[in-house]
Amino acid sequence: MMSCLVRSEDSCRYWRKAANESPKRTAKKRRRLAQPLVAKTSRQFAMSIHEEIYFKCKSQRVFDALTKAEQFGELSGAPAEINLESGGKFSCFGGMISGLTIESVPDKRLVQAWRVGNWASGVYSIVKFELEEISDTETKLVFDHAGFPEEHKAHLEQGWHERYWEPMKKYLEA
Repeated sequence: MMSCLVRSEDSCRYWRKAANESPKRTAKKRRRLAQPLVAKTSRQFAMSIHEEIYFKCKSQRVFDALTKAEQFGELSGAPAEINLESGGKFSCFGGMISGLTIESVPDKRLVQAWRVGNWASGVYSIVKFELEEISDTETKLVFDHAGFPEEHKAHLEQGWHERYWEPMKKYLEA
């Protein structure tokens, strides 16, 4: 079970039973379901990173570098496996990073449930790469990473620059 995602099972149960319960009891359940599973967990995973990176190439090249295992392996120098189907698994940097593809819109957007191998079992964050082609020769990548353990923010920010943006610029703009 993914620790940073919504209580969908409880919510479904709530909506199925809500029609048969008194308004007072229903309101009490609604308040309980609106609270995080564990208050501490909610604060622990409230961290996010937002960046805008510009590449001197078309959006297709940026998207391919992020999503084609062979290209990602070339730019990162480490093995990668990437399945772009919704629910498809991916891993990169020799398995240190892994997760699931949530959404893939060619040359536009990639959303992944993303985790580092040394995080607690079942802990995933959400990564979104949004591409905007500014001209025939420039693409803006709007990047958001949310829901990761608070203590990893500095390491992740550094990692995105050192392992993604800098190698991608060298690879794509060479």
